[in-house]
Parts: sequence; structure tokens; C-alpha cells
Amino acid sequence: MNYYYQTGDGIHLELNDGKLKYEWISGPRKGKGNKDLPYRSRKIGHKMYIINWLEESHPDFMTLIFNFDNNVMYSSGILRFGSKNQFSVFDGGIIEDLTLVEK
Repeated sequence: MNYYYQTGDGIHLELNDGKLKYEWISGPRKGKGNKDLPYRSRKIGHKMYIINWLEESHPDFMTLIFNFDNNVMYSSGILRFGSKNQFSVFDGGIIEDLTLVEK
């Protein structure tokens, strides 16, 4: 899927077999990303899911909530945690280009 934050920054996200891959597709971080990150997920309502993951290389801890009925998403995270550059994010965006692959 691709989703875009209210700032215009966009991400391409793939979830497959308990691993995620993402790449920034617009905004100042365009071209940056990571892959093969283990994530956890849970269904929390009708077409609503929550996922989270720890990205140790930064270190970042992110949580995303997806509402596929309304094609919106929300993010909450602590980035660069434990460092002098630590900051948090709390944002929302629009889901576009959603493709589900059945196994």
C-alpha cells in the first residue's frame, strides 16, 4: 500500500509473512527505507488493524493503525529513543493504492 501523511510525505509499505518493508516515496526522506523488519499485528475492528515494530538500527518504535473502511491511517512512535535526538510522532494520513494479496 501507499499512504500519505497530511504533510504530503508518503510511504510505500509491504507486509508479508510477519515482516515489513517500507520506503519513503515523497517528502524529504524520499528513497530511504528498510526491509525485513519483524512486526506484530492485531485486528481491532471491522477492517481495522494495528501493527507495531521496533527498528533497532535507528532505534525507532512505531505503531500504525489502519482503517480500511475509510482508507485512513494513524501513526504514533518514539524515534531515536534513548538518544539526545529522541522525538515522538503522532500523525494521520490517507491510504491510496491498496493491494491485498491472498495466499
